[in-house]
Amino acid sequence: MATVKDIAEKVGVSATTVSIVLNGKAEQRGITKTTQDKIYQAMKELGYQPNLSARRLRAGDDEPAVIAFFWPADFRLSILASFLNAYSRRIRETGFNCELVVQAYENDALEKYAGSLLKNTYNAVIVGACSRKDLLYLESLPLMIPVVLVNRTSSVFSTVNVDNDAIGQLAAQQFLGKGYKKLAVFSSGKQFIATHRRTEAFLSSCSQMGIAIEKSHIFQDDSTAEGGYRMAEAFCCSGCSAQAVFCDYDAIAFGALKAFHERGVRVPEELELLSIDVTGSELTTHSTPALSVIKMPTGVIGASVIDLLEEKLSTHDLAPVHIEIPPELIIRESFLLP
Repeated sequence: MATVKDIAEKVGVSATTVSIVLNGKAEQRGITKTTQDKIYQAMKELGYQPNLSARRLRAGDDEPAVIAFFWPADFRLSILASFLNAYSRRIRETGFNCELVVQAYENDALEKYAGSLLKNTYNAVIVGACSRKDLLYLESLPLMIPVVLVNRTSSVFSTVNVDNDAIGQLAAQQFLGKGYKKLAVFSSGKQFIATHRRTEAFLSSCSQMGIAIEKSHIFQDDSTAEGGYRMAEAFCCSGCSAQAVFCDYDAIAFGALKAFHERGVRVPEELELLSIDVTGSELTTHSTPALSVIKMPTGVIGASVIDLLEEKLSTHDLAPVHIEIPPELIIRESFLLP
């Protein structure tokens, strides 16, 4: 089995330098990106595996697998509970011998956790809602443990995704079925990977179906209830003649409903509203009116992630597997079928 010394000799640096990189302190110690990349490449070529990982993965080891769930510490923390519930439920159902550890992180700063990832502190890792920068960084690492990305695409790691194109098409079909030609969109002002892709898929599907959405009818703000409230106010002040609104995030829809209510805009009598249910919150059922949504099936996602990791850990197979899950349409009061 390759050692730190073997890596150091192959790269032509000291064992101390390799250890610093493995501990995730390369930037602090002034080790260049070029040297880091050479060390990562040598680890891959030599098949380096830390002793901790080797101990945990050897046959017959009864210790529970430690699975880390990385999730960004921003407004998307509201989604965290639904995923944790889904993971925990599936672990109980299957009797999977594991411990789930939650690690909050900042988008674009996943590299701060290089030490725990490279040293294989965990047996497996789930990464949710990572940025493009974080994804590129992860793919550059010589990770020797199963990694599953949630709602991201990768040729390096396994992924469990909701079919974002299907979400966009399904939403557009609902508006087409009502014969609507004038629509408004309330969306995130930030280019989050999954949200942006779903919104683009919706706009593309509308265009293909002959539904033209004017740029002035696309409102952007924060992906929060406050952001939705501001977008609805801007919508009302603009004199927009749209017949219905598509929200790319359910928190946005909650804020929009409040603003419409305060301004006397009746939903769905005067304006219909369809949203993507991202948070998995029961509030979509209990809002006034109850939200019609295209649901992200968090329970199915969670079960698929846990089943995939259990299989990967039992076979020690790191080959990427890609699972795509269809969305679910739930019609309630804010948008009615024809």
